Amino acid sequence: PSFPTACRTAEVADILFLVGQSQGTGRESSQLVKDFISSMARSFENMVMGKEGIRLAVALYGEKPRMSIELTDYVTIEEMLVAIQDLSLKGSSLKTGSALAFAAHAMSRLDTLREDAAKVVVLITDGKSSDSVEDEAQVLQDGGVTVFAVGIKDADKNELNKIASEPTAEHVLYVEDFHLLHYVAPRLSRRLCFTASEPPRPIKQTVQAEKIVGPRDLYVSEHSHSSLRLTWVPATGKVTGYRVRLHPLLPSGQPVLEDQQQIVVDGDKSTMLVTDLKPNTKYVFMVRAVYADALGEPAAVKGKTSECLLCRHPCMFLVCVGAGKNPIPGGVGGDISPFPTLFKEEPHKHSALGWLGHLHWASWTATRSTSPENEVRMVLWMHCTICTVASRPSMDVFRTQMPALVWMWGEFKPLTPCWEGFTMTLPLDFAANRPGMTYEQVLRGDVSSHVLDNLQEDREYSISIYAMYLQELSQPVAAVGRTLKLLPVKSILLQNETTDTLQARWTPVRGATGYRLTWTSAGRDSGMGVDPLMGPLADPYMAICVLLPDLFSPTCKALSSLDLLVIVEFCWSGCGLFLPPYPLAPQPTYMLIALSIISTIFSLRTLLAHVQARRMKCHLISRFFYMIQGLQPGTEYTVTINPIFGDVEGPVVSGKTTTVASSTVRMLKVSEISINSALVSWDSVAGATGYRVAWGPTPDRPHQLALNKSITSYQLRNLAHDTEYVISLYVLFGSVEGPGITTSARTSPLGYVSNFKVMSYTNTSLSLVWSATAAATKFKITWSPVGAGKEKQVAKTQYLGSRVLAYRIDHLLPNTLYKVSVRAVFSKTEGPEVVLTHRTDSNPIQTVQDLRIIDTGVNSLKLSWRRLPGVTHYKISWVPFNGGLETSRVVTAETVSFTIPKLKESTTYTICMSAMIGGREGSPTLLTAKTLDLPKVTEFTVQEAAETSILLTWTAVPGASTYLLTWRLSSGNGASDLSQEQLSAASTSYRVTGLRAKEMYVFSIRPFFGDTEGPETTLLGQTVCGKFKADIGFLVDESSSIGQSNFNKVKDFLFRIISYFPKIGPEGTQVAVAQYSEEPRAAFHFNQHRDRNSVLRAVKGLSYAGGNTKTGVYGRGITYMLKELFQSSKGMRPDFPHVMVLVTDGRSQDDVLPPARAAHALGIHIIAVGVAGADPVELNSILMHQNLQNVFYVSTFDDFPQILRELIEL
Repeated sequence: PSFPTACRTAEVADILFLVGQSQGTGRESSQLVKDFISSMARSFENMVMGKEGIRLAVALYGEKPRMSIELTDYVTIEEMLVAIQDLSLKGSSLKTGSALAFAAHAMSRLDTLREDAAKVVVLITDGKSSDSVEDEAQVLQDGGVTVFAVGIKDADKNELNKIASEPTAEHVLYVEDFHLLHYVAPRLSRRLCFTASEPPRPIKQTVQAEKIVGPRDLYVSEHSHSSLRLTWVPATGKVTGYRVRLHPLLPSGQPVLEDQQQIVVDGDKSTMLVTDLKPNTKYVFMVRAVYADALGEPAAVKGKTSECLLCRHPCMFLVCVGAGKNPIPGGVGGDISPFPTLFKEEPHKHSALGWLGHLHWASWTATRSTSPENEVRMVLWMHCTICTVASRPSMDVFRTQMPALVWMWGEFKPLTPCWEGFTMTLPLDFAANRPGMTYEQVLRGDVSSHVLDNLQEDREYSISIYAMYLQELSQPVAAVGRTLKLLPVKSILLQNETTDTLQARWTPVRGATGYRLTWTSAGRDSGMGVDPLMGPLADPYMAICVLLPDLFSPTCKALSSLDLLVIVEFCWSGCGLFLPPYPLAPQPTYMLIALSIISTIFSLRTLLAHVQARRMKCHLISRFFYMIQGLQPGTEYTVTINPIFGDVEGPVVSGKTTTVASSTVRMLKVSEISINSALVSWDSVAGATGYRVAWGPTPDRPHQLALNKSITSYQLRNLAHDTEYVISLYVLFGSVEGPGITTSARTSPLGYVSNFKVMSYTNTSLSLVWSATAAATKFKITWSPVGAGKEKQVAKTQYLGSRVLAYRIDHLLPNTLYKVSVRAVFSKTEGPEVVLTHRTDSNPIQTVQDLRIIDTGVNSLKLSWRRLPGVTHYKISWVPFNGGLETSRVVTAETVSFTIPKLKESTTYTICMSAMIGGREGSPTLLTAKTLDLPKVTEFTVQEAAETSILLTWTAVPGASTYLLTWRLSSGNGASDLSQEQLSAASTSYRVTGLRAKEMYVFSIRPFFGDTEGPETTLLGQTVCGKFKADIGFLVDESSSIGQSNFNKVKDFLFRIISYFPKIGPEGTQVAVAQYSEEPRAAFHFNQHRDRNSVLRAVKGLSYAGGNTKTGVYGRGITYMLKELFQSSKGMRPDFPHVMVLVTDGRSQDDVLPPARAAHALGIHIIAVGVAGADPVELNSILMHQNLQNVFYVSTFDDFPQILRELIEL
């Protein structure tokens, strides 16, 4: 891993880390983020902290941001690091935009603002924001804040680019996993250091925007039952449009948000007619002005539609089956009776049209027809007042629906205040393929569209429209349209089957007014059900209910299939329709049919209804699914569905499914019962969508939990001990719950501690042991002296962990009887007490002297001590310091050393040693010691990188039996992309082949010591592009400030860079090196070495001269490179990319800008690497303040490996 570079140039800066973690992020990931922030903070440890220098802050955010560490909280880096580790990061949904706004406010607070401080925000996030970020990020940057964005894992890269400062290549960092954060730490710390070293960015002065007012004075006019007109005073500013939102209100005043609509109006409009509203309904309207980059303030008003008289009262229209004796002569203007009358008209004339008005059911009667003719004519009466109009209409738009035709024509202005309307004729091949049938209707003069309903599917119609004048008709305009074909339901889905129900879902069909659903079981015709279902209906709707007369007229005889009565009524909601309170006359064939054209005139839809004895019900279903009930268990059903278009039924689509044979669980079992938990398991039920588990001490108030269908067991927790529980399980089929099954179980009682005894004792201590107790969360040890005069002494208590099974009580009185007890503790409840008594020793035994560790191993510790006279043996005990099982050994009195075997590596142990005489034990001598870490692989490096392979080298680990080498793409998915190779103990290098070109890989190696794994060592390596060709010249500082040792590190740096290029020479990459101090000199030119090994040997052979640092001088340094190395005569290829890599550790003593400008003018890309005392500002100027990602800075020459990867990526 790379470590952040220590910053030495920062002056005054305020840096805020803005940290967000998405839901589901674990504790380990949170710790890695805190370590990453700590490493950034630690890079400023050599800088002045506090009011006169660097101030750091941390804000955490999820749904809401909060400041966890203020800029003014800490003035030392040590305090800051402790506070960072104490942060509590909790995952939630991320609102990064809100967090950026919070950061903008925090960085501009007057109580903490420092005008001379650079302001920096480092955003760290692992997810996509649930709110907008672009505007908030711009506000933050306009406040003079430099924004860095660090993305992890699921962070959105596009979103990071919107947030970060320009250029984004320098301010956006991204890693695929939390474990890779430390690889970008050096890059970020280096860039933070640069930013903190520069003057603060200027604050962008915002121009005061024109105050936006309006829209205002919003009011409602032109009230009708289905429309309202909105008018307002236009808003100020450059309005591009208006956004109108509306929703109805319930009578209680509650909004109906699911019926909310939005309409966009042009910016030059200040009024609009809102149509398709519900009658007698209150609406809320809100109007907002739309600007190019903003929305204005809303204006709101309420309005109510009027009552619809047509919709409240039934109306009836007449179609003749035959000719009658009481015609209405002349149609319009004739003697209109208060009820329909049959008439006969000449065959060549169109049916007269007239309006009968609104009549209640009681005012209608039927008349008898005796005509033998079976010519069918449709007549619609509409009362009119004739007025003159100005011109003939022009038809603009013609649309086709199924089974209806919709047409529109242009509006026209009348010459007089009164107007009339239009006459519309529809010639068509109507009944029995009779050509020349014509339908005619008179429309109002203010109408500009109309719908023709009840047409035949896939049929062409010719339509003409005339403007009506006082004495004549205008010339007609005509159009031709074709109705659509009847379409079937595309698919039907049968699901959520239970023993007696199933749910049918289907895709809607455009234009359908309803659906017919049938179901039947195989071989059982009696099992068929028929239910006409409706699609979504708009209020109001027209319900047409079909009845046979003999259902309510007992005097009727058997009638033919055409003897039908159709009753038309307008309904606003799911109403039930009942028979009118009058009988029909017992006469032969009558036929009264309400013309369905009324549904199109008033934009209504039709609805079929069942006939049930004297009552009829209208089924109104506004969704495309239906629960079929009353089925038989374990039975296959065939379900069919077809759409209904008015009176016409569409094609049938079918599907099959089988109901569940049994809906109950057959087996419910309770196992693994403890004092506070139990495992409930059951067998799965076919077709179930889930299960509901209920449990409690009594069945009336149980705990409940819903589980998905894949779960067949559940662990009940937090139960009371020694308690009987009633447990029930129910099967769920969608929203239907099947019958349940119940059982009971009793939790275990609290347990006793067993095998409690004294293992050894001294004059001041007792050593106790006991056995483990199931479900115990801890143990409670209590002791007190027993005897005369000891009653007033307070008993002492010690609580121990559930895994601790031994304890030594120290600091006791010699030759004293003690009462000792132990209890198992179960959460907050104590188990029964177990008691023993024991006396401490009267004659103390001498303690072991000079106990020490003389040898430390990976899995062993060797002890030595001074021999004591008179002892019979020694007891040695050891236990891991952080808890675990204690182990002990007894050795003879002659022993003066002992090796403790089979210890765990890198573990601290507590070791006790006491002298023993017979069965008596002396006071122990204690010490602690830690075993060694398993050795890790060192000097693990990329020796050579090629297009599809990388050569890795490392130093051998003593004692290792094998090595395990693994590698994967750094952007891969973990274990699924992992490759590995087992290597022998003698291996110190390995070439990994079969890699992708120009990809970054993660390589890991760990030694094995028999069956024991050693620690892992990891590095990143990148394959190169085999086709990369360039001329690269290195300009290397060899001034006296560097010294021979650091110059060797510079040579190693060059060696590693050059080794990444797979092909050196005229066909690949060419390399040249120049050294400079007081006088520049060429080490070798581009055409001197034609292969990799030759170049690498030349780099290793570079000599160090020493002198004064001059990074750029006229005729020296950079100028020398331009004149002496980047020349065709020295092997430079004019048509290839040219790169100059400058390495320096000090500030130039002269002007570097002229030669730098010359290099840029020649198209030479400069990469500047500064060490220790190099001036970052000067390095930036060498690059002309462009492509600043090409500037690198490290604190020491030992830090070159940290920038190697990033430099090569350039």
